[in-house]
Amino acid sequence: VQAIQEAYRWNYITNPDGSVAIDGEAIGAGDIIQAVSKGFEMDLTANLTRGWRLSLNAAQQEAIRTGTGQTGIDEVYRLADAWLSNPAQGDLLENNNNPVRGRISQQLALFNNALANDGQIANELREWRINLVTNYNFSNDTSLKGFGVGGAIRYQSKSAIGNELLTDPELGVIPDISRPYWGPDDTKVDVWFTYRTKFLNDIDWLLQLNIRNVLNEDDLIPTWYNPDGTGFVYASAKERDWFVTSTFRF
Repeated sequence: VQAIQEAYRWNYITNPDGSVAIDGEAIGAGDIIQAVSKGFEMDLTANLTRGWRLSLNAAQQEAIRTGTGQTGIDEVYRLADAWLSNPAQGDLLENNNNPVRGRISQQLALFNNALANDGQIANELREWRINLVTNYNFSNDTSLKGFGVGGAIRYQSKSAIGNELLTDPELGVIPDISRPYWGPDDTKVDVWFTYRTKFLNDIDWLLQLNIRNVLNEDDLIPTWYNPDGTGFVYASAKERDWFVTSTFRF
């Protein structure tokens, strides 16, 4: 009992009526959560004509949560069993007059819930990201000499943003890692226009007008779902963005 008392920083208190209670809260504790990640990335570039270039970048990644609480799991269960298996200890009252066993059971349920997330896909991680970029520069023997145009399509696949729940006969209600909720995929389109010329005869000057998210896709993006499938946390998508850059090369 003394070891458990010291571990949780709880102190016995004798009330005026002779009953025994516990004063103080359990200290905060942390442990390690690991993730196993794997994936690949590739880049392809094709010069389709003298002035036309096409580039493709694709990346696939996956991260699975694993090894939650392994450094403290044995001690957590040992201490919980020591409190809950002995009615004389479990029935002790906290300073709010609630039995200690209720608090222990509550914290143990939270711990079991965390362990149940092992094997879960990392939240908000998009497995696929694909960028397709093209640029075309007009030939010097045309009336559009120095001008160019380009564009890009940026694609991100759906991401896991929550789980349904299941009832385990031993652990109680825990996340069902086999039934994740998926957020929507995301596609953005960018365009730009360029003009190249000489500045002071020997300095290359590039002037570029950029328009990001040209279709102005500005829907709210869900980043976390409740267990019943309703949205809980949302992020704002970046609206259409215009900006001009000027580059000098000596």
